[in-house]
Amino acid sequence: MAYIAQCQICQEKINKNCQKDQSYDGTTCPKFRDFNRFGHMSSVMKFIFAIYIGIAAALSVLSFIYYYSSNMPKVTLIVQGFIMLYMIYAVIAFLKPLPDAAFILKTLIIMSLIMGSLVIIVGFVLGQILSISLTGAFAVLFSVFCYMFLNRDDEFDYLFPKEKRKIYVWDYIFVALQIISIIIVGLALLGLALI
Repeated sequence: MAYIAQCQICQEKINKNCQKDQSYDGTTCPKFRDFNRFGHMSSVMKFIFAIYIGIAAALSVLSFIYYYSSNMPKVTLIVQGFIMLYMIYAVIAFLKPLPDAAFILKTLIIMSLIMGSLVIIVGFVLGQILSISLTGAFAVLFSVFCYMFLNRDDEFDYLFPKEKRKIYVWDYIFVALQIISIIIVGLALLGLALI
């Protein structure tokens, strides 16, 4: 983003008393904005955050409440409880931002892409291409667009500098649980398709 690049130069000149020749002198640069705050993120980044982290966090809370009220086995409740707490952590991680925020967001996008792909396959098996497969195709295309946007966007790298990114143990636990749940859902959908 040109805005970020200009403000970085502006900050460099004002805060670090930079003497290097600059193509932008900082005289018309607006006050340097802190992109670490959610209120100052671009609209696209807010939208991606709302879709992949905000909605996922809300669904995890509703899912836990549903499983709890349905008297599910304790193992299921523990897994759903961990996912719920992790997704609440994901919101905090993205807003702070914490070192694993970039990993969380990209993981959720990739999971959405995988689930969309499974939906497409089930739609073809059931012969309901228009109703089911189109929904999956939209999820896949949207996920691909968002992932490409994050990989090419300066704001994302500014919010989450690559040299400061980390992956924690609980991130791996979440990924493992999600892989298991995706396999279970995939097998269940395939079973329904073959019946």
